[in-house]
Amino acid sequence: MRKVIGSVVLAALLGAFMEAATQLPPEIMADRYLVEAERLMKEKEFKAALEAMEKIVALQKEHDLSLPAEFHFKYAQIAQSAGLLEAAIDAVNRYLVAAGRAGKFYREALELLDQAELKQAELLEEAEKKQAERIRAQEEADKHLAEALRLIGEKKYKDTVDVVNSILNLRRQHDLTLPNEVHFVVARAALSVNRFKLAKDAANQYLSVAGTSGKYYGDSQELLEEVRAKIREEARAKWLSPNEMVVIPGGRFQMGCLSGKSCGRDEKPVHEVRMASFGMSKYEVTYEEYDRFTAETGRARAEDKGWGRGRHPVINVSWEDAVAYTKWLSEKTGERYRLPSEAEWEYAARAGSTTKYSWGNEIGHNRANCDGCGSQWDNEKTAPVGSFSPNAWGLHDMHGNVWEWVGDCWNKRYKGAPTDGSAWETGNCESRVLRGGSWSNQPEFLRAAIRYWSSTGARYYSFGFRVARTLTP
Repeated sequence: MRKVIGSVVLAALLGAFMEAATQLPPEIMADRYLVEAERLMKEKEFKAALEAMEKIVALQKEHDLSLPAEFHFKYAQIAQSAGLLEAAIDAVNRYLVAAGRAGKFYREALELLDQAELKQAELLEEAEKKQAERIRAQEEADKHLAEALRLIGEKKYKDTVDVVNSILNLRRQHDLTLPNEVHFVVARAALSVNRFKLAKDAANQYLSVAGTSGKYYGDSQELLEEVRAKIREEARAKWLSPNEMVVIPGGRFQMGCLSGKSCGRDEKPVHEVRMASFGMSKYEVTYEEYDRFTAETGRARAEDKGWGRGRHPVINVSWEDAVAYTKWLSEKTGERYRLPSEAEWEYAARAGSTTKYSWGNEIGHNRANCDGCGSQWDNEKTAPVGSFSPNAWGLHDMHGNVWEWVGDCWNKRYKGAPTDGSAWETGNCESRVLRGGSWSNQPEFLRAAIRYWSSTGARYYSFGFRVARTLTP
């Protein structure tokens, strides 16, 4: 143990000795830094060159070195190039005091001093001029702000727009610091010209800086509510207009395979369901609608297989994608959008009928898009939404085109299913139900009672969805 400790101590002493032996004298280190500074000066790295000169100054202070007068002249040159005029003037004065009129760089030092002082005077004059302009601009902005607040008090909101633009231009041109009230004024002016995002951001900015004690705290809160209402109103028209929704009347119906023939076990037992009124989208959600959602949220765009976007139903979307869309749509509009329950879907698809399809027991010709429906898109690709006649309740494409996700967890039979029209939230909830059949299925898979299922993350070129809306009482 003693040998080990001794070896460690010896190694430490030897390292310290070697370090001391290789340490250059401060005078030589100063010369090295001077060479480095001259090289950096040639490379126009003026601030780095000045840092090298500062290292020489530090050595001089630490070791009481005697620096030649020329050092100060060189320092002055570098400081002037770096734009540090005060440091340049101080250094060149040191040189002139130390070297006197006999100094090697006497003439150059006088010229450097003259240039530095002249430049400093010019900068000072420019700064004073800018400050005077800034003071005038500040006074003008204050007058505009007072005028804008007066107009707001008189509820002449649109008249504030030009005034606010003048304030903002002055702020940009002169880097003004404006009072908190300007954020409220901007918000009110922006709202008057339907610039809702700017209005919302400005109102929130006012509230964040002024707090609850702000003079316009209550007004800003009211303005934000007005903005949110306007945003919802705009979103309803932009993302899903009211005429795209159909109000489905409340009632009762028998759910499941009513014919008792060619039924799957999962379509039994037939049971009565009581339905409240709800909203259902007239069409399947289209690429036009879904692409807005992905563009705004950054979610991956749904692949279209080259069949077309626009008014084609969106495909290659999972149940999770569909749910995310309904949440986003609800936030955009202030309405309660969601996926329909399985009972709501079948009730809406039947539209009061008890037959295989809403129009009867035969598939007919060109009534839907499937493998054997007689349409131009059969077993090839999706059809644009609304290509076929609606059912009795005004809904299109409830049979065929794309399988439609609903909200329910998968259950193999209807035993224990909800009877109030709500989604079944127990069972295999890692898989969810799809209804309606698609462009690639034979007519038997388009029946109103047919059920299918897939995992919540599955995306397929025959999977799409439509939305339901909970109606406010």
